[in-house]
Amino acid sequence: MSLITTTCTSYTGALSDLPSNSTPSLHFLTFLFQAYDSITDPEAMESLVSPSALIHLNANPPSQRGTATPEKQKQKWVKRSSAIKSISRDLSRAWDIETETGRRTVIFESLVKYVFVGDETKENVVMAEMGIVKLERVPNGMEGYGKGVGGYWMTELRTCHDPQNIKKKREELGC
Repeated sequence: MSLITTTCTSYTGALSDLPSNSTPSLHFLTFLFQAYDSITDPEAMESLVSPSALIHLNANPPSQRGTATPEKQKQKWVKRSSAIKSISRDLSRAWDIETETGRRTVIFESLVKYVFVGDETKENVVMAEMGIVKLERVPNGMEGYGKGVGGYWMTELRTCHDPQNIKKKREELGC
């Protein structure tokens, strides 16, 4: 068994307050959250992920980038935007773990705020979320495919959350 040397950087606070000299992985979260929260742009995440990136949501089987047809992706986003007015993630804290191989793993906690179409109160429906993002350097010659951020692209995303508040609000609004 061999040991791998790692470096861990932690951050507590809002991404908007992230110092400019923070690690590339923490800056990556800023772009990931913006793409993930996009209501109208189904291609918002395309430049951030590797061709074989896996996305795991709760206990569901992973989805792989490129397995859904563009038409299915578009339908999914149209359905999303017809029910949800806005989504925003507020970072609580994050840990960036860098290995000697240059790979990085970011573990984060966030609060996700949803506002639904047709909700006259326009109240935020809040859901706690925990995520793990695995990043690798964009290989030479692949920069145009998914440019990443700071030379890194996402190879895997795992998020865990309790959607009960969201389900309750959807039932209440009939969407």
